[in-house]
Amino acid sequence: MLDRSDSARPERRSAIISCELEKYDIDVAALSEVRFKESGSIRESGYTIYWSGMAYSERSESGVGLAIKNELVTKLIEVPHTINDRLMTLRLPLSEDRWCTLIAIYAPTMTNSRETIDIFYHQLDSTSASVPKLDKIMLMGNFNARVGQDYITWPRALGKY
Repeated sequence: MLDRSDSARPERRSAIISCELEKYDIDVAALSEVRFKESGSIRESGYTIYWSGMAYSERSESGVGLAIKNELVTKLIEVPHTINDRLMTLRLPLSEDRWCTLIAIYAPTMTNSRETIDIFYHQLDSTSASVPKLDKIMLMGNFNARVGQDYITWPRALGKY
């Protein structure tokens, strides 16, 4: 969890994330490009960070995570569910009989193969379809969307406005 040994800032990245989230009083944040291996969690002074990444034998190019305020972590009935290095879910109680399911995502970029992109969206579809019907759903994260004015070159990705 430490930065590279040759880095000018040896602080843990998770501690930096926790400090930044505290500044803005964020309850839950989705994290992209986490790049931690396997899955796990770490508790900092204000937040607990859960992540889902690649296997130790694979190159870390992605990784998704959730940073949850420690006050909320104590109210969780279950920890976040890791699906793969690009999808995680968390079911939060809103009231006695109401729930919100958060889906944290880190979508593949256009440089990934068509197969990788299709697999991701298939997994996202099956994940969202598995959410209980009465739950609120919140998608959080990085969809790697393209924005700009070059809608002629990218007609299927960008709108005119």
